[in-house]
Amino acid sequence: GPTNGTTVTVTDVVPAGLTATAISGTGWTCTQPSGPCTRTDVLAPGASYPVLTLTVTVAANAPVSIANTATVAGGGDVTPGNNSSTDPTSVLPSTPIPTLSMWMLMLMAMLLMLIAVRRT
Repeated sequence: GPTNGTTVTVTDVVPAGLTATAISGTGWTCTQPSGPCTRTDVLAPGASYPVLTLTVTVAANAPVSIANTATVAGGGDVTPGNNSSTDPTSVLPSTPIPTLSMWMLMLMAMLLMLIAVRRT
């Protein structure tokens, strides 16, 4: 059946290695930066509330595998035992962006000048 118009609350305990920076979703009232988020409008059977987006930063020493769990409560739910969802995620190491040395910049500038001279 539909929710009964009482408060629906979504919580997410951010796992170690992650730091919440923002949470939002259309129609949700969220405590920043990590929730909880609430709403009181009635949800029809078979329908879904709009998506919540939780933005995080990943620590350099974060584990390579993280499991994040979100839980929903309220709305008159009579079977609260199925109100959590866990999303396992692999954390990949970042690849440093190479920078150009002063000599490489000078070489690129000379090559661009040669190309420009050749076109004229």
